[in-house]
Amino acid sequence: MGGSSLGSQVHSGATSLQKLGSSYLGGDDNADSVSKDETFTKFGQDDGENNIVAKSFLVCDDRHSELIPCLDRNLIYQMRLKLDLSLMEHYERHFPLPERRFNCLIPPPTGYKVPVKWPRNRDEVWKANIPHTHLAHEKFYQNWMVEKGEKIIFPSGGTMV
Repeated sequence: MGGSSLGSQVHSGATSLQKLGSSYLGGDDNADSVSKDETFTKFGQDDGENNIVAKSFLVCDDRHSELIPCLDRNLIYQMRLKLDLSLMEHYERHFPLPERRFNCLIPPPTGYKVPVKWPRNRDEVWKANIPHTHLAHEKFYQNWMVEKGEKIIFPSGGTMV
């Protein structure tokens, strides 16, 4: 899909919004230029050639469950980047080149649950959604996180406050 076809999609979308009387677009809303029997086109679906097609992605296998592509130490070494350790450049994000990127979705942890809704999620999360709970055990005496049943609670009044 070239830049010109994308421009035509945006233009056709803008035209459709003007036809619908959108106040988000500046300029004249010339009602005389649109006939009553004219059909409205949807964004990206004007002539069939420029349709935007939803793409589905495969799920990565389990060995990638901890993958954060921009923080992959192996990638930094493989790309042979000359990073200045005194400036902590090795902690900066270095994204892989497009041909080296994964085109799959990172799988959620086993037993993943729909997250707790706001504002309760400030104080509690599902334990199953956190694959590493060892920090809760290590910081137990500081009252930062407390395991309570199937949830991890962040009580107020801990040392973080």
